[in-house]
Amino acid sequence: MRHLNLPFYCSVLLLSIIGCSDGKEDIPPENAESQTCFSGKSLKKVKSQKGTIYYDAYEKRFAVYVTIPGTFDSQDVGFLCDNLDILKKDNLSITFTGKYHSYLEGRKPPVGGQKYYFLDIQKFKILTGQ
Repeated sequence: MRHLNLPFYCSVLLLSIIGCSDGKEDIPPENAESQTCFSGKSLKKVKSQKGTIYYDAYEKRFAVYVTIPGTFDSQDVGFLCDNLDILKKDNLSITFTGKYHSYLEGRKPPVGGQKYYFLDIQKFKILTGQ
């Protein structure tokens, strides 16, 4: 007859319950982009800033990633709100001038060192031959 290790099985059950998530915090609110894109406070302006565009699977939208000088892990992530379809390409390098606006309240990046913003791009140039 096998001896059951009750504390072990209770621990596994407890961890599986704690580890479960309803997934709601991973989904941006419906129509959040159109409702709040540039309605939030303008936090900072940039001119001739270099960044790279990537699709952010966590937020399910394209964003410009800008590395903060003097750091190795800090980034400003500016989500595109305009209908700039020409910019919605993964791994596209650009320089841009624009304004960062506050992002959706309560939405936090999954990676430490990143800050989320909505980005109002006023001028841009696609960089080629890098």
